[in-house]
Amino acid sequence: MGWILLLVFSIPLLYCLWTFLLTSLMGGEPEQMLSGRGITALARESLMQYWLWAMLPLDLLRPSGAAREEETGPIVILIPGFTESESIFIRLRKAMSRKGLSFQVYHFDTFRSEPFEEAGRLEKYLDRLSREFPGRDQVLVGHSLGALLAACCYPGPVGGRRRLLVAFGAPWKGTHLAHLALGPCGRSLRPTGGFVKSLTMPSGPEVLNIRSAHDTITVPYRAATLVDCPEVVVDGGWGHNSLLWCDEAVNQAVEWIRANG
Repeated sequence: MGWILLLVFSIPLLYCLWTFLLTSLMGGEPEQMLSGRGITALARESLMQYWLWAMLPLDLLRPSGAAREEETGPIVILIPGFTESESIFIRLRKAMSRKGLSFQVYHFDTFRSEPFEEAGRLEKYLDRLSREFPGRDQVLVGHSLGALLAACCYPGPVGGRRRLLVAFGAPWKGTHLAHLALGPCGRSLRPTGGFVKSLTMPSGPEVLNIRSAHDTITVPYRAATLVDCPEVVVDGGWGHNSLLWCDEAVNQAVEWIRANG
């Protein structure tokens, strides 16, 4: 029994070590990953994985579409990435609540969903929100795969409102690590996959792209780069998921939403 528990509790750390090793070998930027900040990113990424595992039972019990509503201002739609739950946005949610921003959480089954169909369901969800809150801007905030799904719905129809996009750690050109992923959504992130190749890269002042210089999932890490839009590059030792724990990234996202939404 003790060995089984040890194995279970080792999975998040082994996962982070494995992806760190693959990224260092395949990413083309070993000096970034093997630096002191790269090692710090590995430690933070491991802690983040343990946090997400611990919060998973609570996330499964939360009602779908958990929300905070204000009467004015934009509606922020939070879209988690592959295998993630809404707990990954906990610091962003707290920061938005302090600033009086409304938000909704979009849930989807990442193992059984097909990305093209999921993008269509997300569009229907956004259309329902636009009917419930007419005239209010929508800000799509996606992490990783969630950002790519959001990009499928951007800029979307207008009609007295705008649709903006904030992307965290989005593999815009795919990632080679997706060859190891399970399910259609995971496999869709391969650089040669039909979903990635079908994407129209979002651009313009109504898009904010936030990425880490020590991303341990996007390979090569420059695949998370966008052109012709504001971009924040975090170079302080934060990984793919732990980027959403970074105060710099979170605060810049919230201030950008308040200024542009």
